[in-house]
Amino acid sequence: MCGQQLQSFSTVEDYLFGCLWLALMDKDNPVRKIEAIGASIRKYGPSHFAADGSGEWGYVLPLIASQQFETALSYLAEAGGPTGLMQAVHLGIVFAQAKVNVVDLGNMPLSSRGSARRDVVTALLFNYAMLFESQPLASLEYLLLIPSHEERNYQIANLIHRSPQDQRTILVGVLDDFGNRKDAKLDDYLQEDEVSAILASAAELYKVQASDRSKALSSASLFMLGYRHSKVVQLLNEMLSPVDVSNEDKKIGRAHV
Repeated sequence: MCGQQLQSFSTVEDYLFGCLWLALMDKDNPVRKIEAIGASIRKYGPSHFAADGSGEWGYVLPLIASQQFETALSYLAEAGGPTGLMQAVHLGIVFAQAKVNVVDLGNMPLSSRGSARRDVVTALLFNYAMLFESQPLASLEYLLLIPSHEERNYQIANLIHRSPQDQRTILVGVLDDFGNRKDAKLDDYLQEDEVSAILASAAELYKVQASDRSKALSSASLFMLGYRHSKVVQLLNEMLSPVDVSNEDKKIGRAHV
C-alpha cells in the first residue's frame, strides 16, 4: 500500500489507513498530520461515513482512529439512542481507566486535556445513571466511576436526595443502638469519612426544605448517620426560631407551645 495515491483506495477503511500511514511516515510532525485527518473527518460529517449502512459506528470508528475522542463519544451518545449512550459510557470508562485524554486531538492545549477528559466522561456517566433513577443501586454503580471525586460525591449526595425512603435507606443505612451507622451500601465502596461527608451534603439538600417536617426529619436523620451531631442541634434551633420569621411571630409561637 505504501506509495499508492490515496485516491486509488475504494473504501473508507483503506483510505483512512493510507492517510494514517502517510502521517506516521512524516518524521517532522506526524501529530499535525493526524490532527488534519481528524479535522477532515469532522468536516465531512456523519452522513458521509454512514452511507454504507454501518450506522453510528461508520463515523465513530474513523473519529477514534484519528484521535477525535470527544466528538466520537458525544456523537455516539447523541445519535445512537439508549444503546449508543450505553456504548459511549462504557467506552468512556475504558478511556478514563486507561488515562486516555478524551478530547479531539488538536482542539486543546496539552495542559487542558486532563480536565476535558473528566468533563466528557462525567457527563456520560451522569446521563446514563439517570436512566436508573428507579434503581438507585444501579445508578450508584455508575456515579462511583466519575473520575473527579468532588463531582462524584456531589452527584451521589443528589442521588440520595432524589431517592424514595426505602431506597435511600439501602444507600445510607440505619443507626444501631449505639448511634453508629450500619448496613449502608455506600460503606461497601467508600471510606467511612467520605461516606459521612456525602450524607452531610445530602442532609443539607433536605435542610433547604426544612419547612416541610418530613424533609426536616430526613435532614436530621442524615446528619445523624453522617455523625454531624452539632448540625442536628443547629437544625432543631432553626426550626424553633427560624430566621425568616419575625420576632413577634416567634413570641406567639412560643406562647402556643
